[in-house]
Parts: sequence; C-alpha cells; structure tokens
Amino acid sequence: LGVRIPPGLPKQKTVQRTVCSPLEGCTIQGRSMTEYKKVVFSCFLISAVLGFLVFNKLLTVAVTYFDFYAYGEYVEILVRIVPIVAAIGLFIGFYQNAKANAYMTEVVIELKKVTWPGSKEVYAATFVVIIAVLIASIILGLFDSLWSFLIRHIIQYGR
Repeated sequence: LGVRIPPGLPKQKTVQRTVCSPLEGCTIQGRSMTEYKKVVFSCFLISAVLGFLVFNKLLTVAVTYFDFYAYGEYVEILVRIVPIVAAIGLFIGFYQNAKANAYMTEVVIELKKVTWPGSKEVYAATFVVIIAVLIASIILGLFDSLWSFLIRHIIQYGR
C-alpha cells in the first residue's frame, strides 16, 4: 500500500550545565571558567567602554538640550565624571555576576567551535558581493534613468 514509516525523533542534545560553588568557582561540563578568563575580561571591558561612550553621548545631549550648562562649571565636571563612574560600575557588575560570567564563557566556548572561513573563501565571497552590488546598481540606475525620462516627457506633454 505504500505506507511510509516516519523516522524516529532525533536524540535530545545534552544541555551544558553551569555549576558554580563559592569555593571551587564555576565550571561548565567539567571545564574551568578560568581557561577563558582573558577573553571574558576583554568582552566585559569592551562592553564597559561602549557603555561609557553611549552614556557620555546621551548625557551630553540631555545637558545641552535642557541647557544645564547655565547652572555653572560643575555641570561640565559631572558630565565627564558620571559616565566614567557608570562604566566602571558596569564593568564591575558584569565581572562580579556569576550568571554573566557563565553566559560569556558559554559564548566563548561556542565561538571556539565555529569553523571560520579561510582567506580564499573570504576573497571569493567578497568578489561575489562586489559583482552583485555592481550589477544591482547598474540595473537600478537604468530604471531610474528610464523613469526620469518618462516622467519628464509626461510633464512636458501636459504643458
């Protein structure tokens, strides 16, 4: 009769478990988190610097918009110091948080599993993208010229 039996369900993947204890530190499936400490530290430092830049810009825009500079020179000092303190707090908060450390370590472990393309593959993909962009720009330029020509003649015809 042509009855097809469906394949069995795929096996469940094992979930990585992060185990943290105050005396031994954190481990992810038997791996110590200290193996990736430099990378995690760098990620937290970069996020603190980005937080500083964003908070500094937002605070500067807010102070300028509401004209808080009229209250004196101390406002400028606060505009410079508050983002620095916020960035330091952000870094310390991330670095001291066990969940944030475990999450970043899991991200680093997953990125180590990634197979990155070689230079030949990158050059080939870049070449394909450049050619595709050139072809698309030529087609769009031709359509733009065509529609401009048609609209110009329609407007002149109506006069």
